[in-house]
Amino acid sequence: MAEHLYGTCKIEKLTTQGVGKGISEHGSIFVPFVLPGEQIDYERFMKHPNSKREQPKFFLKNIQTTSSNRADPVCAHFTQCGGCLLQHLNDKLYSAFKRSLIVEPFIEHQLDASCIEDVVVLPAGERRRANFEVVKKNDQVFLGFHRWRSHQIINLHECHTVDSKIATLFEPLRQLFLQIMIEYQKATVYLIVTAVGVDVSMDIHRDALQPNSLELLESFAKDQNLVRLIVRENRKRMTVYEREKPYVLFDGVKVDVEPSSFLQASDRADQVLTGLVMAVLPEKPHKIVDLFCGRGTFTFPLSNKGPVDGFECDVPALQALQTAADREQRDIKTFKRNLFDDPLSASELKAYDVAVIDPPRAGALAQVQQLAESKIPLIAYISCGPESFARDAKILIEEGGYELEKVIPVDQFTWSPHLEVVGLFQKKA
Repeated sequence: MAEHLYGTCKIEKLTTQGVGKGISEHGSIFVPFVLPGEQIDYERFMKHPNSKREQPKFFLKNIQTTSSNRADPVCAHFTQCGGCLLQHLNDKLYSAFKRSLIVEPFIEHQLDASCIEDVVVLPAGERRRANFEVVKKNDQVFLGFHRWRSHQIINLHECHTVDSKIATLFEPLRQLFLQIMIEYQKATVYLIVTAVGVDVSMDIHRDALQPNSLELLESFAKDQNLVRLIVRENRKRMTVYEREKPYVLFDGVKVDVEPSSFLQASDRADQVLTGLVMAVLPEKPHKIVDLFCGRGTFTFPLSNKGPVDGFECDVPALQALQTAADREQRDIKTFKRNLFDDPLSASELKAYDVAVIDPPRAGALAQVQQLAESKIPLIAYISCGPESFARDAKILIEEGGYELEKVIPVDQFTWSPHLEVVGLFQKKA
């Protein structure tokens, strides 16, 4: 039988996950949508209280004492939708929290945090990628993000983080799914704002769609002026409609994209991050290596300075990059390589005088160890994982003899506990 317990507690801090932590009669509690210093009433819930594996869930019931740092949220779905956790922070606390996401890992790894600059905050409402869950129940379609730590889908009617081209599709998508899905059917919809329109892909779970669905899907794509609509049903992929091949622009170069493509959060994020890297490059580098190059976010701007070799294990991304580079006659060569299992060795890195590395959130420990052994004069490290960045920075500094000149935090994930950082490392003479 499920267990519901209730208590009161003072919130001591915000964790790196953006939730409040306090100590109560039930031990440590972790509650979203609260602030340090607030006295709250909470509910502790366990579905299986005798389980040794289940973690209790804590829910905010009431705020007895409100912090002076509390701000009014901009979205009506805040506290229901789990997509944003930080809309209730005022500007001062928000900026301090974001900066702490990189400062605290530096302190933990005994690194000098004085090189960390102020956070560059990018505007909300510009995110060009979003994935939404969909379910049809009782002749109603729910489309949105999950509630915090729940499988419940919050039916979104507004979202202040995504590009308006995505937000305007909420209601048309709901009406479409109402017609093509059967009762209790689920789906996931992926949207990317490209240079030529919104690219939409749908994964339909379990049962097949209604018999007339393809006609309705094609009509929807045309009515909404989508650039492309792809449907995956029973493990089969169908391109229902394609007005033209979707692409994004990197340094003015058209690069093909897929709905599942990794991209930075927005066009503005591309410009800010590449600008930070380009500003520290030598005038005429001999040769540049772009590690985890993806589709070329950094590769194309880098090629304005000198020849670039790009390494990546995502084959479609490499093909899109190389095709675009060949068409534009850029001095770029791409290589398929799993840099986690097979990093470029220090010997191979001798060919380059600049390295740019942009790994996934977990970092790139094996590749960083080889970079530390190399003699590359300049390394630009872009990371969406402050913890792994601090770990890797310690290796480059202490084992590689690099000096960390500066770290620039970039907040491209508004109201979330995520942070992008750009670190610039110079080899000591």
